[in-house]
Amino acid sequence: GLGYGLEDGIELIAEQGRYGAQKSILLMTDGRPNQYPSGFGLDDLPAGWDWDELTDYDGDGISDFEIDSNYSGGNSKWRAALYAFAKAKEAMDADIVVHTISVGSKADTDLMEAIAAMTRGSHLLVPGGATIAEMEEDLLAAFSLLAGQVPPARLIADGN
Repeated sequence: GLGYGLEDGIELIAEQGRYGAQKSILLMTDGRPNQYPSGFGLDDLPAGWDWDELTDYDGDGISDFEIDSNYSGGNSKWRAALYAFAKAKEAMDADIVVHTISVGSKADTDLMEAIAAMTRGSHLLVPGGATIAEMEEDLLAAFSLLAGQVPPARLIADGN
């Protein structure tokens, strides 16, 4: 449940986030969305939703990524992908950076890259077909790369 995981992360940050901390979520998954609220679809996107604005990665004014009923072969998974992307938009609106790590050869890397790009995060792929040791090495490298993007600690006065 990519969307549900993002929803939980957003709620945790809202409830327990520290003042002055960079708000971030690390979404590590097989990248295959599979759950969504019953009946969720295109009509459930917030008012003013604009694919061109959200996913124009090359600056030409045209969307580079979009989810509709044909996405992912037209099966019901498109609704799960749409729900996850809508939750990522909520994270973006809350100024939360979402870094994504796709694990496995069948991951929906298009979705994971789009979530990361929209929220100013990074996307990393740990491909399948490797030994456990190779996957562990890839994950350690991914975590090191993401840790290097965390800004240094700073002292922030809270008014007291």
